[in-house]
Amino acid sequence: MFKSTDKLSGLFFAAFGLFTTIVTLSTLEVGTPGDMRSGFFPLIVGVLLVAVGLAVLAKAGLSQLQDTQPAFALRPLLIVTGAVVVSGVLLLTAGLIVAIPVLVILFSTAMPRRNWPEVLLTAIAMTVLSYLIFVVGLHLRIPLLNL
Repeated sequence: MFKSTDKLSGLFFAAFGLFTTIVTLSTLEVGTPGDMRSGFFPLIVGVLLVAVGLAVLAKAGLSQLQDTQPAFALRPLLIVTGAVVVSGVLLLTAGLIVAIPVLVILFSTAMPRRNWPEVLLTAIAMTVLSYLIFVVGLHLRIPLLNL
């Protein structure tokens, strides 16, 4: 018996990559590596998605299912969904400096085991990176701290 989730993932990646490649070739001008046009990047992404999908399919076909698949875990799904919603609201009301650490900490509660120093370090790093990318780099007007 093969891992059905791996097969489905591989099929999804390959199908989406094939769709992207076909749409890109039929609607956009691709150009050459020296003279890239608007379809060059989507074509590369589509081809890479097909390659990833085929690799996942090959791995699923070669590996045997050793243990049973765990039951669908609803708790982590709800925690991650709730964390995204809460951090979106906090971003607008409390600011980036509050929203990103709360997001990381809430995400960590979805894991069965967590290392709190690692979670806090990740929260700090993600906050700093988010500030540097979105505020400094992209000049987005995101509230930093609204308390």
